[in-house]
Amino acid sequence: MEQFDMHLYHCSECNVTFGVEDSEDVDHGEIVCTICITDENLLDVGSGSFTLTHLPETE
Repeated sequence: MEQFDMHLYHCSECNVTFGVEDSEDVDHGEIVCTICITDENLLDVGSGSFTLTHLPETE
């Protein structure tokens, strides 16, 4: 199983939580909500290591 270091964010407007890979290539100051495309209601909720357990089926 593949592991990823991720940083979690939560948008209080859209009530969505999402992860962004935590690497040197990612500028976390540029992160926006994946739904409302703004950082106005974005909360930094932590980080951790995540294990990929399932790949989506392809058509």
